[in-house]
Amino acid sequence: YLTGAFTGSLIGSDGTKSYAIYDLKKPLFGELNGATVEKLSLKDVNISAKDDTATLAKEANNNTHIDNVHADGAIAGERSIGGLV
Repeated sequence: YLTGAFTGSLIGSDGTKSYAIYDLKKPLFGELNGATVEKLSLKDVNISAKDDTATLAKEANNNTHIDNVHADGAIAGERSIGGLV
């Protein structure tokens, strides 16, 4: 888990192989800041927080690009809950 700002690229497929991240218990990133995340599956997530949570990132800023990212599992909370962001 990255709690600070992620500014790089995470591509979950190279065209022949696809990759997935399993069993997340909290968002993978605290913040996406000008980042690119593509072709990624988040599987069997089980996230529970009172507020401000999601599967991929708590927030995305500054032209962050998210494309073809999927999550399955469960996410629960009381307020400010997002599927991916």
